[in-house]
Amino acid sequence: MVALISNPNVNAADVTRVFLGVCDTELNEQGKNFVQMLIENHRLATLSDIAALYEDLKRTHQGEVEALISSAFPLDDAQRQTLVAGLEKRFARKVKATTEVDASLIGGARIVVGDVVIDGSVAGQLQKMSSALKS
Repeated sequence: MVALISNPNVNAADVTRVFLGVCDTELNEQGKNFVQMLIENHRLATLSDIAALYEDLKRTHQGEVEALISSAFPLDDAQRQTLVAGLEKRFARKVKATTEVDASLIGGARIVVGDVVIDGSVAGQLQKMSSALKS
């Protein structure tokens, strides 16, 4: 689809026909009109960015934030729930958390909520100590 959208030899009518053919049952009239407007203005490639911004606005409106919790070892349910509860208290919002294992952290966890990074990892602490010793 990306190759079709970015191909200058394919006209807007063909892109519209193919794109709407693929998404036909998923889009209502407003959705189809929106896609056609993006195609006509050569902005269809921005659709994924628009969708991400929409999801961010929706979460903000609903009082939610997304958090990425990276830990050196897998978290059990109790640990995950404790972290989420602490984040919800700190940010005064409902937290939708995604977890991942990152062995490079050595120990502890690093949490990213929007632009806020909470680094409680061993690797992060070692980096801070190294920076302090160099200055």
